[in-house]
Amino acid sequence: MQNCELVDVLTQPGWAIAIGRVAIEHFASGQAEYGMANSYTRSELEPDHPEPDRNLEYGYRCWVFTPDFTVLDDGEVHHSPEAAADSARRLVLDSREY
Repeated sequence: MQNCELVDVLTQPGWAIAIGRVAIEHFASGQAEYGMANSYTRSELEPDHPEPDRNLEYGYRCWVFTPDFTVLDDGEVHHSPEAAADSARRLVLDSREY
């Protein structure tokens, strides 16, 4: 959960779900994910040197904390916190089946 902004914490008996917002930087050649701290630092340090081919957007990631303190995530960046929460709930359901 480094370099992200925590936006929500959800709980289920014995389980916790964290939803975080991350910056996504789009380049002409593709897409790369950047943490929130990195995007703020970069913009503050280089205000006179804008990069015309760079466009920041934000996405949401999820992490599931199991009862035995294992941390799970789906590795995806979702378009909304609700979509990230739905993915986290699927992780909980899938993990309970094993």
